Amino acid sequence: MLLILGLVAVVATFRGYGISWDEPLHLEYGRRALEWYLTLGQDRGVFEYQNLYLYGAAYDTAATALGELLPLDPYAGRRLLGGLVGLAGLLAVFKLGRELAGPRAGTLAVLLLVLTPLWMGHAFANPKDVPFAVAGAWCTLYQIRILRSLPRPAWRDLVGLGVALGCALGIRVGGVILLAPLALGGRSGWRRRRGGRGSGRNWRGLWAWRRQGCCRPCCWPGR
Repeated sequence: MLLILGLVAVVATFRGYGISWDEPLHLEYGRRALEWYLTLGQDRGVFEYQNLYLYGAAYDTAATALGELLPLDPYAGRRLLGGLVGLAGLLAVFKLGRELAGPRAGTLAVLLLVLTPLWMGHAFANPKDVPFAVAGAWCTLYQIRILRSLPRPAWRDLVGLGVALGCALGIRVGGVILLAPLALGGRSGWRRRRGGRGSGRNWRGLWAWRRQGCCRPCCWPGR
């Protein structure tokens, strides 16, 4: 029910947000990145536009594609996508809170985030920080599930982690640090296994880390 209400709120308000100071740059970057994909790398204009090619183009490309598919002003399309990404963040926070401390904790976490003006405002206009935070929340959720289900993590969690990590890397290369919990958990289990203590279940986190790497989407144009 809360998810439906959030969707209604996004659809009802996304046109009311203005244009941020650097948004024209990201609009053009997204257009060039989309052309790079559509021409299978033949159109290389994305690498000649200022220094933005040093940043991931996942969000800007998706926003441009959405604007092409829907009868919306390009900036309105970005607002709509931003609101939906912010909504995905609320869902991730709820699931994460529920995973750690039950449904009440998840609901409280969502309410606190909804009442945070910076989150709600930036969700509609910030093409980097909020999408990266959302991807980070999903990465954290899936890593917790994987570590708790070792030595046989569910494939849906591995694929989910791969997609979330790919989205994070497609926004900022620093997203690689989001794998720290899984890497540390796997290393700890591996050391326990070598020392002959415990069941050694968590060492397979390293294998889970390798498998989810195969699921990461290519969200960053490469030279």
